[in-house]
Amino acid sequence: MIRVKTAQPICGTYKLRIVFTDDSVKEYDFSHKLQSGVFCALQDRAIFESVTVQRGTVTWDNDRIDFDPEILYAKGIAV
Repeated sequence: MIRVKTAQPICGTYKLRIVFTDDSVKEYDFSHKLQSGVFCALQDRAIFESVTVQRGTVTWDNDRIDFDPEILYAKGIAV
């Protein structure tokens, strides 16, 4: 099972640069997710940029928001 090792926001965007447990590096654009459900909170750039990695995936807002690492891996763009 693929997991996230590190994630960093890309300045001026709603993208993350993510390193996975297989050492691949991908970028994932969250801008299309910001209009629905719990992800609306990520429109606040301060919250988006406070991303952390917990239990192998990206999380925000004290672990209240997270995202499936398998989707990040499958739909992320290799860099």
